[in-house]
Amino acid sequence: ICTYSYHHDSIFPFIGFDNYASTTIMTDYLYSLGHRDIRMICGPLKGNDRQITRVESFKNYMENKHLNYAVIECKDNYNISFGRETIKKIAQESPEVTAVICNSDVIAFGVLAGAKEIGINVPEQINVIGYDNLEFAEYLNPPLTTLNIPAEEMGILSAQTILSNLNDKHPLQSFLLETELIIRGSTAIKPQN
Repeated sequence: ICTYSYHHDSIFPFIGFDNYASTTIMTDYLYSLGHRDIRMICGPLKGNDRQITRVESFKNYMENKHLNYAVIECKDNYNISFGRETIKKIAQESPEVTAVICNSDVIAFGVLAGAKEIGINVPEQINVIGYDNLEFAEYLNPPLTTLNIPAEEMGILSAQTILSNLNDKHPLQSFLLETELIIRGSTAIKPQN
């Protein structure tokens, strides 16, 4: 059994969520708020189907709407300092950007910290959205809008499915789980210029 991601056409059983659809929901949410110039900060892409799928979803959405975007890849592990330095670079090189999707709450935490350091107000000047709904997300300043991942449910279903297979010879099966966009204070309607 593979967990976390869900692939519709796989020969292996997957218990997870649809990274492509979830990222489309996040991007569409920012679009609905009026954001037209968005950056995505992703984790390492090499060998990472989750990150690759999220980037593909984001690129497809932005290109279909003919919007300005860029993807910035963290080549190392997800960390706060990468988010912190990346938002400073975005502010300097692309001040027209009004929203950032972070493919990890850890990166988003760094983005919020970096924005505060250079005097960029979130969400008034730039929106920040995360991925994972880690425990600290609601306690950040401002509280982080993020995608809630059904991690506990994935673990329970995986264990139940394996035990059912071992004990009762039931075939291993896939489960597609739902995610939820948790809207908090780090996102808002884009101010009119």
